[in-house]
Amino acid sequence: MKSDYIIDFERINQLTYTIHDDTSGKNHVGIPYSVHSISKNIIKQYLEIYMNKDSKHSDNTKLIEAIETLEYNKIILSKSTIRDNTIDELL
Repeated sequence: MKSDYIIDFERINQLTYTIHDDTSGKNHVGIPYSVHSISKNIIKQYLEIYMNKDSKHSDNTKLIEAIETLEYNKIILSKSTIRDNTIDELL
């Protein structure tokens, strides 16, 4: 099942990167980070559930929810989706 999907790291960057990301270590006063920090946290939690899906302690409903959410947001791509996208580009 792990080989059924491919993680799209470019898509993760698109969803979590903002122009206000601070690479110099300085804090920007007055810039709201809450929306992006929440989305980064949610994406991280779903990816952890997805990556640990072979664990015996994993809840199957949480795994299904994580896979559906990650696939809906195009963070993980199935092989058939990649194939369909390639065919659309060629046509």
